[in-house]
Amino acid sequence: MSKLFVLSFGEFWDGFTYFGILTTLVLYATNVLQLNVTQSYAIYSIFAALIFALPVIGGILADQVIGYHRAMIAGAIALIAGNLCLMLANQNVFILGLVLIVSGVGLYKSNATNLVGLLFTGADQHSKRNHAYTFFYAMMNLGAILGPVCYGVISHTLGWSVAFGFAAFGVFIGLLLFFYRRHDLPNITTAIQTSTIFLLIVAGASLIVIIFITMLNPNVFPYILVLLWLFLGLIFILLIIRNNKKFSTVLLTLLILYALGMCFFAASLQIGSSITLFIQHYVHRQVDGITIPTPVLTALDPFFVVVMAPVFTVIWSVCRNKNKEPSVIIKVFIGLLMASLAFLMFILAAKCSGHGVSKLQLFWIVLANLFLGGGEVCLAPAILNTISHIAPERFKSTFIGIWFLFIAMGGCISGFIASISLPSQTTSRIIIPTLNSFIHTFWLVCIMSIIVAIIALLLNPLLAKRLST
Repeated sequence: MSKLFVLSFGEFWDGFTYFGILTTLVLYATNVLQLNVTQSYAIYSIFAALIFALPVIGGILADQVIGYHRAMIAGAIALIAGNLCLMLANQNVFILGLVLIVSGVGLYKSNATNLVGLLFTGADQHSKRNHAYTFFYAMMNLGAILGPVCYGVISHTLGWSVAFGFAAFGVFIGLLLFFYRRHDLPNITTAIQTSTIFLLIVAGASLIVIIFITMLNPNVFPYILVLLWLFLGLIFILLIIRNNKKFSTVLLTLLILYALGMCFFAASLQIGSSITLFIQHYVHRQVDGITIPTPVLTALDPFFVVVMAPVFTVIWSVCRNKNKEPSVIIKVFIGLLMASLAFLMFILAAKCSGHGVSKLQLFWIVLANLFLGGGEVCLAPAILNTISHIAPERFKSTFIGIWFLFIAMGGCISGFIASISLPSQTTSRIIIPTLNSFIHTFWLVCIMSIIVAIIALLLNPLLAKRLST
């Protein structure tokens, strides 16, 4: 059993859990917990943001204090505990479960991602590292496919508690497998004093309480996010002061790359909010008398990430053999362009609904997800490969965590854009956004993606050499 498979299998269950919840959270909150649409969107936005924001903290802890393995083990345990909490249909316990899950992902994700790159070190390992990240990313998205499907199907047939319990069991198996092969994986060996352990426990408990209160009172979340960015800014300043000019140049260059990727995920993460409600209420989902559950259609995005992963692997290999492989910035440009095309197709699906041509809707929905998934697998592994190669040795998990923090900002922007589709009064959960408001939102995302794609293309001559691997 290869070391890459061990890491990828764990990431499969990580993706299974958080993407499964991400795509069904709004439906669960409105239908089971009886929350209104505004509350559900607020919790979704916080969850989507924190699921990618906390890996930067997990990366810093692993790089500087506890090592990669301890962070990943603690993260897996938190994921198991979070899923067990979700088994109870109680709002406070549900929110506690969400808090534990975002904490678990924060500890696990950046470090597992970093270890993939550490398996293939050296300038001559570019091809192997790129293929490894593509496989790793495909496994994560395979979990992201099965997560929504299993949460949707199992919850419909056996109940939500069984769905959450199944996810907890899967993460447990991944944890056992990691224990079995952990001695063969790279790590930072650090001795931890008792006082440090105590401080970590207090800090972790405090963070859980803060996030719990934030989810109960979503209005304070922007302030929490500002504090997190101030904390990150302080870290940036300290890193620049304590390191040489080359380090500072790498940091600033990667920040530009992060910002471009963030804009892609501001579009892509619509899949769990505006796109979910659009499909639920305006898409004709009956085929031969069978109604397709909404979570099954929202799983098309990660499905096409998996399908397109080998396609892009072959494309980049052919280009590399001809010395014509695109730079990471060009790959970002292609990803953003594909996202804009995807939302043009969502607009066409909405137009079909408005003109009564409902049978064409599923075609446009499937095609839109093909472009959205293809754009992601074109863009994300290339960014991860670049970070793994050019980030300083002792800060690799931290820099990968920063990438996930920018994805978090994309999730926050995504939730803000989705809120545009809401009518002015949404105090009742039964009020549904109009079809025209969804079309307006999709146009906004489409235009934003095109503009950022053009910016990326213009930046390519400036950044290509600095980001080359």
